[in-house]
Amino acid sequence: MAKSTSGKWVSRVGSAGGGKTYSKTRPSSFYAVVVLIVVLGLALVVFSRYEYQHPVKKVVVEPAIGTTEFAGLSIQDCGTTLPYLTSDSTDKGGFIVGSDNVVKVSPVSASDAGNNATVATFALEYPGLVATSKELAVPKAAGGTPTAADTFKNGDVCGAKTKYPVLYLLHGWGGDAHEWTSGLQADNILDNLLAQHKIRPMVVVMPLGYGDLRFLGKFGVVWQDRLLVDHNTSLFSQALLAEIMPRVEAEYRVSARREDRAIAGLSMGGLESLTIGLTHPAQFAYIGGFSSAVHLLDPATQLAGVDAAKLRLLWIACGVDDGLVTANRKLIAYLKAKGLTVTAVETPGAHHFNVWRDNLVQFAPLLFR
Repeated sequence: MAKSTSGKWVSRVGSAGGGKTYSKTRPSSFYAVVVLIVVLGLALVVFSRYEYQHPVKKVVVEPAIGTTEFAGLSIQDCGTTLPYLTSDSTDKGGFIVGSDNVVKVSPVSASDAGNNATVATFALEYPGLVATSKELAVPKAAGGTPTAADTFKNGDVCGAKTKYPVLYLLHGWGGDAHEWTSGLQADNILDNLLAQHKIRPMVVVMPLGYGDLRFLGKFGVVWQDRLLVDHNTSLFSQALLAEIMPRVEAEYRVSARREDRAIAGLSMGGLESLTIGLTHPAQFAYIGGFSSAVHLLDPATQLAGVDAAKLRLLWIACGVDDGLVTANRKLIAYLKAKGLTVTAVETPGAHHFNVWRDNLVQFAPLLFR
């Protein structure tokens, strides 16, 4: 291939003294396309820059005076997050814009009246609701008239008064304090549930779950020795109640009320959660066990004196293909015979992360209601 005197590429094929010659040229349309692409690219850059400098303002329509807006609003008072108002138009709760141009929140029910009296912060999930220049007024009684003390300017906050419920979430044998967030993705699961308004805002504490690090021995040894298992559970219980919980409540804005405490865990953590929760009803109102390693547990002696009246939720789950399912079924039967209300859940699967992720998805929305 060589370049001819005319400036066109030519190819000579054949032996000396003979052959063929042909030319290859770029059509004029090729250059037209290149120019068009460049022009369009420049236009896009200019338009994007203009749009960035001149954003389109969204037109928000305020709700009509006297109407009730049902929008699944997240309402939080100083210390307690109230039940979400639903989008069900037959619900007794709702956001009302009164004739005095004051935004009011109706109690969800007559029994909730008074609980809704100290609302200070709220999240808007309804695009048509405008409260930036309004006031938020909350009646202390169903159908009551809110006073000045019950009316808050938009933007008022509770500050240090706000305290959150807390879930102690325990890992399994062989894992560590990061197991729930690394392999099980509990942080992503809970963030999604919160964004979907399926759980209440809460603090989740995931401590290292060993009372004795020597318990991290050979699997075939420790889980066949009841004394080793009981020793580890007992020491961890002491550490949780005497060290971890007091430090959490001293350094974080969490509630110290038993109604605002939950404990749950998987496998070894499930054994610890059930044992600690059931033997300390003054500390925990919500208990969950996922594929709990209760095969060596003697409930008649280790869970004697459990108080059914104080529990708000006892949730025990296991995969149907898990080797621990029979032991969990026996424990559930024992607890029911003692008068406890047990939410028993069996799901497809074995002793696996997928089962425990699903357990957390089902369990978390039941807490602190």
